[in-house]
Amino acid sequence: MDEYQSGAASQEMHYVLLVEGKPAGCCILKKIDWQQREAELSYWLGVEYWGKGLGSRAAWLMADAAFRILGMRTLNAHYLKLANAPSGKILHKLGFTPDKRRGDLKAEGRFLRESGDVWTFVALEREAFS
Repeated sequence: MDEYQSGAASQEMHYVLLVEGKPAGCCILKKIDWQQREAELSYWLGVEYWGKGLGSRAAWLMADAAFRILGMRTLNAHYLKLANAPSGKILHKLGFTPDKRRGDLKAEGRFLRESGDVWTFVALEREAFS
């Protein structure tokens, strides 16, 4: 049994986003499942870089690499529906749709910044990505 199947190793790819040579954020492909050909897309940007298209571009490039180079069939992601609506907008612009396997999950603890907020789970199939 290899390391991935035994759960001994985490499968992730991390990329630092640079603007004029300075770190602006990161884009991550995590929970990579080579057998099922799916992974989770995640990203983070410093506040000063919000609204400049960097998140959209980085997410698109990572999705493109996941599908075209790594051969993934499905990408998954999640975001806070109220507290991080701009992230949801990026994901929907890329073609992500509600994940039929998972419903919204109540945000709690350190993630609860707005009353009634929920984690929204989305998925993107290779065929729907352009």
